[in-house]
This record gives sequence, C-alpha cells and structure tokens, in this order.
Amino acid sequence: MVNFPLGSLVSVLLAAAYYRWGGWRKARLLPRGSAQQAPSTGLGTPASALNSPTAEVSTEPG
Repeated sequence: MVNFPLGSLVSVLLAAAYYRWGGWRKARLLPRGSAQQAPSTGLGTPASALNSPTAEVSTEPG
C-alpha cells in the first residue's frame, strides 16, 4: 500500500535533483562545430550533369 507513493516520491526527488544539480543544460550530443554534410540519398542531380557545358536546365516543376 505504501510502495507506490514512496516510489513516486523518490522518483520526483531524484528528477528534481537532476534538474537542479545534474548539469544537463551543459551537456552536448555532439561537439560544437562538428556539423557535417548530410549523406547523399542518390535522388539528386548527378554532379557530372551539373558540370557539363551542354546540360539543359529545366524550369518546369517535376
């Protein structure tokens, strides 16, 4: 009968302590400046077609 309220109280106290003193605001998943280019999906225009002097540029959608 007392397990649920006691467990809930401990959980709230631990969460509050982590919020206050845990240092989670300073934590980073990646180092700053480590942004990388997204990987290619293979669905874009090939680079060889973009660099070709005879490449036709379409202005129509789709």
